[in-house]
Amino acid sequence: MKRIKAAALLLALLLLASCGLELRPADASPIGAPTGTPAGTSEGSPTGTPAGTSEGSPTGTPAGTSEGSPTGTSADTSEGTPAGTPEGSPTGTQPGEGASKEMEPTAPEGEAQPAQQPQGEQTPAQQPQAEQTPAQQPQGEQTPAQQGEEQTQTPEPEQTPEKEPSVPVSTVSDGSVPLKPFGSYAYWIEDGVYKYASPPRNDSGRATMDEMYTFSRDLFPDHSEDNGWYFGNVTYNRETGEVTYHWAAPGSTADRNKATLDAFKAYGAIYRGDETKKCVYLTFDAGYEGGYTASILDTLRDKQAPATFFITGAYIRGEGGGSYSEQQIPLVGRMLSEGHIVGSHTNTHPNMTTKTVDEVIDEMTQVEKALKAAYPDSPDMIYFRPPEGACNEWLLRIEAKLGYRTVLWSCAHRDWVVNDQPDPATALENIKNKLHPGCVYLLHVQSSTNAAILGDLIDYIRGEGYEILPLCSIE
Repeated sequence: MKRIKAAALLLALLLLASCGLELRPADASPIGAPTGTPAGTSEGSPTGTPAGTSEGSPTGTPAGTSEGSPTGTSADTSEGTPAGTPEGSPTGTQPGEGASKEMEPTAPEGEAQPAQQPQGEQTPAQQPQAEQTPAQQPQGEQTPAQQGEEQTQTPEPEQTPEKEPSVPVSTVSDGSVPLKPFGSYAYWIEDGVYKYASPPRNDSGRATMDEMYTFSRDLFPDHSEDNGWYFGNVTYNRETGEVTYHWAAPGSTADRNKATLDAFKAYGAIYRGDETKKCVYLTFDAGYEGGYTASILDTLRDKQAPATFFITGAYIRGEGGGSYSEQQIPLVGRMLSEGHIVGSHTNTHPNMTTKTVDEVIDEMTQVEKALKAAYPDSPDMIYFRPPEGACNEWLLRIEAKLGYRTVLWSCAHRDWVVNDQPDPATALENIKNKLHPGCVYLLHVQSSTNAAILGDLIDYIRGEGYEILPLCSIE
């Protein structure tokens, strides 16, 4: 009987050994004890100092540690390997702890299975599924290494949808040249006289002038039969001050085709000025002298009203005015010194839309040369008025490339025929009835009627609460 018991005990020990279980001494640290805290450490002892450490022993050196052994290394433990760890096992891994299922031993065939553990007590191989090794982590749950990897990943920036290219105000604004290269044109009043700080003309667009040889020369969709400029039909009610734009939609001042107005806006060309304010702009065309420009300048000086004079090369050179020709050069000097802007009306007053690119450039160059020859200190011409009002996008673009700002008008009357002048009283009533915010008046210097009514017209404009501003105040 004793032999049978001994054999059964030996068989049980063999089975336990084959299952990877370790018979631990009674004083060994229980599984799960904090690492580095030997069993039997008294509560309150300094961390890492086992109870029973001899006084004077190096702190953290268990009794029985051989002298010279690394601190905290048991005498029977190889350096860096915890006691009881089988050779080749990962450092700090107890047998059966954290081992993969591949390493689980199986009982040899024909051998009896070890006695089953009491219910509720399970071997490491039979641990509940909820307790799993890192390799068996449920889907969606990540190991610390994977979590760290996820945290270090830089989130990809949100893809911003590529913006569609902005559509220009009109097809003319292609960015090839500055379409409004005019700079800042400042003004102030000194002793009742308007003074100006005009920028040098920016003709950098000449560098891309070659495109104009093939650029469309189509007329504006709402051009007149002779391609001259026509302006809106406006009525001013003197009793109420209300302005009616007859060719426009109610509440609108857009009495020209939208494509025409868009082209003007793109090139900075002027039809009306500031339509949000009660202001007007006086402009005069001077192709030749008729003997009335001196009177016009006198009235402007006395009324302290600024104006813009668009002059031709012939006028500056003293040509074309017959007996008055010799007055023309000194009159230009008065325009410059008495607070007015001098602009270009071309050299010989042709319909510029019928000219070649080179002819247009020459017309503009010659009038500028004539002005500088007569008055070397005169500012560059910035403003340009097309003769006859003949204008299209092709001309607007060339002028912008040369640094000129094209100016048309929003109010005029039949005043240019020297031998068929309108009655002054009738003409004055006609002009009064067309007053409107931002009005650009076109008047001719060779008109006796204009010289006669100018003073009354200025008084009327101001009496209606309107201000007369220089052309350069238009943004």
